[in-house]
Parts: sequence; structure tokens; C-alpha cells
Amino acid sequence: MKKTLFAFAAATMFVACTSAPKNAYTINGIAGEGVEDGTTVILVNPTSRDTIASTEVANGAFTFTGTADETVAAYAMIDRQHSAQLFVEPGTINVDLGERKATGTALNDEMAAFAAKVKDIEDDDEYMAVLKDYYKRNEQNPLGADLW
Repeated sequence: MKKTLFAFAAATMFVACTSAPKNAYTINGIAGEGVEDGTTVILVNPTSRDTIASTEVANGAFTFTGTADETVAAYAMIDRQHSAQLFVEPGTINVDLGERKATGTALNDEMAAFAAKVKDIEDDDEYMAVLKDYYKRNEQNPLGADLW
């Protein structure tokens, strides 16, 4: 019995010590066509223009990891042709710089849905109606602030 209790306690401590923090994020990205390995990808705060983090492309892909105490808007970018707006928030975020798209977490999925919905709208009134709808649904989070 003592051995079983000890093993259970040791396993519990191992899991507790190796679990990722609740506010951890991973950004897995595809660099896009024509981007060479070794190219630097930066994560930029759009307001301050400060670089949050940087990494390099390897095998056409890149990864950022960290923790986010609060959700923040950012751009993952190499240049104007290879960039995507995203929200850094806890979870796994998938970014395709060639497609300029981020998905995988609640706000990034909502932003991708908005972009897909307005992509082919040519009528200003229709665009504004969709914008207002998404704003109303997201006015209490960073996406709402970003839309308006």
C-alpha cells in the first residue's frame, strides 16, 4: 500500500511539474512560398511596433512559444507579402503567412471567420452590416477593439 501511495504521489508531482502553464501559447507557422530556411520571422506588437519575439524558418515552418498574461494583437511577419495578423492568447495558434491567416484559438478562429465572410463583399452597406455584427459579438474582447 505504501509503495502504491508513493508511486501515485510521485506521478502526481511529475505531471504537476511538467505541465505547461495555463497561459502558455504555441504559434506553429508556415512561412509561405519562396521563403528560405534561416529567414527571420518576427512577432510584432502593432501598436508600439516593438518586436515581441523572433525565430527562424526551418523546413518552411517556424514556431514561437511563450506565455501570455493577457491576450494581445500581433503580427507574425517576414515582409509585406508574408505576414498575418493574430491574437497571442493561450493555446495552439496555427499561422500561414502566405495565406495571411491565423486559426486554432477562439479569437483567431473568429477573426478568420470574419475575414472569410467579408472577403468578397463589394457593397459598402453589406460590409458595414457584417462589421457591426462581428463588433457587437466581440466588443468585450481584443477582436472587437481591433475591428472598430
